[in-house]
Amino acid sequence: MDRRIAFWQRQMRDRILVSFGVRNPRPTPSRWQKHVEEKGLKVTCCYDRPPLFECLEDLLRQYEMQIGARFGPDAERELDSDAVGIPMFCPTVHFGEGIVGAFFGGELIFSSTDTKTNSVCKPVVTDWAQLDSLRFEESSPWVQRALDCLRFFVARGDKRFALQPYCTIDALNFAVVMRGDTQAFLDVKTSPRELRRLMEAGLDQAVRFWKLQREIIEENNKRVIQHDAYAALCPGHAGAGLSADAYSLCHPSVYEEMGFEYTQRLIHALGGGFLHTHSIGAHLVPLVAKLDGLTELSLADDPHCERYFPKLRFLRERTGDVPLTVICTLAEFTTGLRDGTLPGGVSYGVQGAVDTMDDAKRLMEKVRAYRATV
Repeated sequence: MDRRIAFWQRQMRDRILVSFGVRNPRPTPSRWQKHVEEKGLKVTCCYDRPPLFECLEDLLRQYEMQIGARFGPDAERELDSDAVGIPMFCPTVHFGEGIVGAFFGGELIFSSTDTKTNSVCKPVVTDWAQLDSLRFEESSPWVQRALDCLRFFVARGDKRFALQPYCTIDALNFAVVMRGDTQAFLDVKTSPRELRRLMEAGLDQAVRFWKLQREIIEENNKRVIQHDAYAALCPGHAGAGLSADAYSLCHPSVYEEMGFEYTQRLIHALGGGFLHTHSIGAHLVPLVAKLDGLTELSLADDPHCERYFPKLRFLRERTGDVPLTVICTLAEFTTGLRDGTLPGGVSYGVQGAVDTMDDAKRLMEKVRAYRATV
């Protein structure tokens, strides 16, 4: 945990963090994998089934099996390396992004696999005159339903796992939900003044809903994490999940003029944040790195888009000392470690596993001795 804390405090500018696994010579299916196979669960295809939050008991059992596969006695062999082994998940993710529209009276449309529920919301603001009466109310049935979901998992979890608030949805992301995606993008040019008023409502919603969630899970999480310094910084518990997804489809000037300030105010209101960017929005990385108080910037790859890792040195030079996370292969990581070409101030999530625990120990010795020169 100490290395991770130092990383978030920007004290590891010339050092690196890594997480990876160790290959199990005798792998056996976990209880969760057996359950998926025996029940014939559809994990990739949506079909006509109730949202997962309709039966919290079933959702709890699903999470218990998934946690067992990752942390329990039936888990695959894994060296924690710089990963921190705290079971943590976000049950309210199964309400989907459309939930913020439902807070304001919107009609939700759900789609589900057997392991994940998504949602969209029919446009809520179809006339700018509606802005005068647009208010976030804690008493909203959908706000309370989401909060009751967290209360259920706190009560039934018996301090076995930490819980995360749902990722904040604000600014243009919020407008896409409230106006519909095409109309929201058109509003950037045709109705910027009204769009800003809508974004103000989105910011108020994001701050207040996140704080309501945090109030419910805070004590549970502290007892699970059992490390005050880590709890004060870690994602999900202390740092809000932030997104600039909608801006990935825009010129950087749109975020600069109608996005940056809202993310900045959100970070200041919540005391930090973990922002993820997609590779389709790589052009935003130098800009979001300027956010004051940003705890971590995650560089997430998208299918059919250029990966982040090959251009990591370029991005490291343009992001100051902001802690970055990136995905790479085991071969890419070990080659960069050997050649001294891995940029510092970066946490590397390695896809792939070393053969033995001895190999893992030797690799971690090199990681901890590594000092970046780029």
